Amino acid sequence: MQVVLKAPTHHGGYWRARGEVLECPRAEAEALVRSGAAECAPGAASTVAAADGPVVVVVPTYNRVRRLGETLRSALTQTPAPDRIVVVDDGSTDGTRDFLEETAALHYDKVELRTHRENLGVAAARGTGTDDLPAGAIVVELDDHDRHEPGALAAMVEAIRGRGRSFVYGDCLMIDEGGRAFRTFRKPPYVPWQLRDCGCFVAGVRAYRKSLYDEAGRWRPDFGPAGDYDLFLRFEQLLRGRGIESLPQVLSRVRVAAGSISVERYAEQAEKSALLRRLAREGRLMAGLREVTA
Repeated sequence: MQVVLKAPTHHGGYWRARGEVLECPRAEAEALVRSGAAECAPGAASTVAAADGPVVVVVPTYNRVRRLGETLRSALTQTPAPDRIVVVDDGSTDGTRDFLEETAALHYDKVELRTHRENLGVAAARGTGTDDLPAGAIVVELDDHDRHEPGALAAMVEAIRGRGRSFVYGDCLMIDEGGRAFRTFRKPPYVPWQLRDCGCFVAGVRAYRKSLYDEAGRWRPDFGPAGDYDLFLRFEQLLRGRGIESLPQVLSRVRVAAGSISVERYAEQAEKSALLRRLAREGRLMAGLREVTA
């Protein structure tokens, strides 16, 4: 939890200056606020609201029936299991909906199916799966061709509920079409403004507080394949570079295959990511979409 010191304070073995922003466990932060030594950092009250709602895995999918089974199994077999898995069929034509209806009937207490009549794009599908979740929920993203590693869900939930983080991600194992691993994508420890200055490297499983998502402005489909980068930059801007953690463990297996953004739409993603970095540096990212792209 983030607090702003109202006076010089001895904390963590050091004297901290008035106006300094501290990130500390919730109990310590609340004690500092009660003592009058600090106040909640701007935006912290809402974005660091208690994440005591359901843990929900959101899976957008389009024409990926061949891979969906292993993706959903990797989420269902987590310990502890998620409270709900919301799968959004984005207008598939390959039998995905039939498969998902059978899966939802089999796992009626866990799997919820939502559908689009036509293909609207992954950002729209993510929004359909996320927008109406309760504010206290923890949202976990999982793509339809990827897999959770054992223990991934527990690690992300612990970071958010136990350490007060608002947005977490981790390392991933890159696999080919046949499921063979060819690279481990190790992500550096997070430092403030890393996403803005270094680009988007949060591929794989990510988790965040639904209250943060609501305050940041939700998904904007206009940015196409760079839509996740757009959202995560707004997270970073709203949190002022705090409350974000890169977990030093492999959380997912990410399939690099035909039809994935990384293969077919990299140039478009890179171009729009560069635009988003510029807007973030200028402090215009949180404005309305028409204004920032003008």
